[in-house]
Amino acid sequence: MALNLNDLNKLVRENEKVLIDEQEKKIDDELSKRWSGGNSITISVNTSGNNINSAVVRRELEKRYVKAGWKLLKFKNDQRDGEMVTLTVDDQKDFCGDHRC
Repeated sequence: MALNLNDLNKLVRENEKVLIDEQEKKIDDELSKRWSGGNSITISVNTSGNNINSAVVRRELEKRYVKAGWKLLKFKNDQRDGEMVTLTVDDQKDFCGDHRC
């Protein structure tokens, strides 16, 4: 039987929701352990996988953390360190990692 496109789209959305919830918990756990004030914190995350639209995962995480009071989330992915998100307490657009550009 041919797979139904609506069923496949539903599976992707379910997979994304599971990953979003997992990463939110991971970020929250790291914030609880490591946050000591300051302007920012960088945390290892994973926004990709099979049947996952990374852009959707990143947008939803950003929406949740901005709603929680964080000003800027910056996702970065490199071959050495993997994927990271930096959360900041201010909304300066010239933010570079753990320092101002």
